[in-house]
Amino acid sequence: MTWIDGALPDADRRAIEDLIVEHAWLLDHGRWHDVAQLYVDDGTLTLGAHTLVGRDQFHKWADTRAANSARQTHHQCTNIRLRPDEEGASGTVMLVLHVSDSGQSPYVDFIGEYRDRYARDNHGHWRFGARVLHPLAAAADQQQSATGTNNA
Repeated sequence: MTWIDGALPDADRRAIEDLIVEHAWLLDHGRWHDVAQLYVDDGTLTLGAHTLVGRDQFHKWADTRAANSARQTHHQCTNIRLRPDEEGASGTVMLVLHVSDSGQSPYVDFIGEYRDRYARDNHGHWRFGARVLHPLAAAADQQQSATGTNNA
């Protein structure tokens, strides 16, 4: 069976794609505290060796990220692959992260792949159950960026 043989229904696919885009949009527009709402209550986000678990940790991360608001990000998410599974859905999303520090010209800071698990919340809406960001290409300070040290 190929990846496409297990396609999600169109409505579910659109809802998950909207979730992915909203995640990037919130990060790129400085709405870091709102990101937690895109995850189930005990959802996880792994960036390098650091994993956020639950909304309290997301909010602490958001406080740290907000302290470095001069760092502007532009998440370019492509090659979205989704499939149903026994627990909801899973997928991968390619990420090219462009960064502009203190109004300088943007540069590519990170190239990676999100490996996601999606689950429905208590209201039936799709949310991230787990999101893990894996680096795919060598770049200057890529591991530092993936761990959140640069607060991507």
